[in-house]
Amino acid sequence: MPQNPSVAEYVVARIAALGIDKVFGVPGDYAFPWNDAIEASENVEWVGAANELNAAYAADGYARARGAAMLCTTFGPGELSAINGVMGALAESVPIFWLVGLPSSQLRREGRILHHMLRDGDYRLNSEICRQATIASTELTPENAIAETERMIHECLTHRKPVYINVPQDFAEMPVVGQPIVGRPIADFVAPASNPDQLRVAAEKIREVVSAAKSAVALPSYLVDRHGLAAQLTEFVQASGIAYATGPMDKAVVSEASDQFLGMYVGIISGPGVKQAVETADLVIDFDVCFSDENTGAWTESVDPAKHLVIGENFVKIGDFHATPVSMADSLAALIELAPTFAAPRLPAPEPEVVPGAGDERVSSAAFYPRLSEFLKPNDIVVSETGLSNLKLAEIRMPEGVTFMNQPLWGSIGWATPCAFGAALADPSRRVVLVTGDGSHQLTANELGVMGRYGVKPIIFLLNNETFGVEELVSNTDIYGHDYNKLAPWNYHEVPAAMGCADWYSTKVRTVAELDAAMAHAATSKSACFIELDLGVEDLPPSLPVPFLNRLYGKTPTSSDVLTFAQALAAFAPPAQE
Repeated sequence: MPQNPSVAEYVVARIAALGIDKVFGVPGDYAFPWNDAIEASENVEWVGAANELNAAYAADGYARARGAAMLCTTFGPGELSAINGVMGALAESVPIFWLVGLPSSQLRREGRILHHMLRDGDYRLNSEICRQATIASTELTPENAIAETERMIHECLTHRKPVYINVPQDFAEMPVVGQPIVGRPIADFVAPASNPDQLRVAAEKIREVVSAAKSAVALPSYLVDRHGLAAQLTEFVQASGIAYATGPMDKAVVSEASDQFLGMYVGIISGPGVKQAVETADLVIDFDVCFSDENTGAWTESVDPAKHLVIGENFVKIGDFHATPVSMADSLAALIELAPTFAAPRLPAPEPEVVPGAGDERVSSAAFYPRLSEFLKPNDIVVSETGLSNLKLAEIRMPEGVTFMNQPLWGSIGWATPCAFGAALADPSRRVVLVTGDGSHQLTANELGVMGRYGVKPIIFLLNNETFGVEELVSNTDIYGHDYNKLAPWNYHEVPAAMGCADWYSTKVRTVAELDAAMAHAATSKSACFIELDLGVEDLPPSLPVPFLNRLYGKTPTSSDVLTFAQALAAFAPPAQE
């Protein structure tokens, strides 16, 4: 009888069977059993990142495009370097299997002080820290490896959040004990069933409130996509005719090309007419939207709780009614079976924007974003960095089939560049368009060399305004142009070649004509493209006013906060809606 695979070999094979074909990481001696098992596997490829943080960001992007990802780091500095990226995945419900190698169990029993440890010899400290960044964790042995791997898969895919799987070096190389399990792809994963009684009363409540509503608006959330329910939601909105709006965190979860799409609902900075359309509807069907500061215009949304039906990940809620556990999939099925129809509200489609700027005029954000809107194609993956670009990209209606990736809740600058790399590896058939700022890019630009190594071909727009622009936007208005927001002056367009991306098209544009030429080249290019826009610090929007900042950061607001905020963003966001 052939010997069972080792613990490391078994776990890698079992998770790869979900449909994950890449493992992002940085090698390390305690993780060598993982590294060797990955290298020996015919079903997964090792992807060596520039550092562990970038590896975690890349795994995040891969998981958003593929359904889940694998990340591998070593004990101590390796895992702690990755923790910010994993914590972002926890915050934004991105499923990642995090594989970590520990020192030998024998050396630990002997109380040896080893490298990557503190002098007190407490090997558990790092693990305790890392467990806080995940929804579930385990330490594997040959005896528990099969059962614990199944538990980790269940927890990761049920909650769509990262899990932490570590194993001592010696145990990792021992055969698993028991009968190995043959894996299934992520698409075959069955979410936990709803409680039958709770589902029945939830379906009755949904029928009651939907039947009583003459008009309704849906608020799809990113969780619909994370749980693989975008097709079902699209079926519901198309059959019912319901209008819908999204926040920045939820952008493009449902088609933005349909006349049912109202636009962005972001409190007082919502698109024209959107705030009124949402808040005056008889019923708002909310698919578990995150009502955070950035997703609501600093909590300026206003939906009457009595008409606010929340279809949560595992609950249904309206007013004082609350049913759980009821899965979002089952709630959606109940809505589809109910087959309601809604004819209103509708908003007029935005007028085609006149593309400003021409010739030798200085390139600017005002010239760039309308051109980007025309540049994007159906089925693109668009990755937006946290910062000023996220505000402007929210306004652009994405073509059919676009996947939009951003990180407005966790908001870790530097995330987008490695995320775009991971997304490009997850689905090579799709074009990846990254929009990032110079401040964010400086944090993780070393991942460009890894992009070149693995042959991905993103189109990168680097917006150079010489400072941390979004920090200036939220700075105190008494001072503008803070020294602490200024950046080292890089020659960004020269970085790809310096990092070995010899076949990339890379250029710096200073005029509108140069931008037009660069975008025309990128539209048909067979190579990766890196386009640096020399915007200059004068391209920054005005800072937010102090009264609004007080509101944003928890101080007592004044009656003029909302109006002042709307005025401050007038040149940078759609007109405010009362």
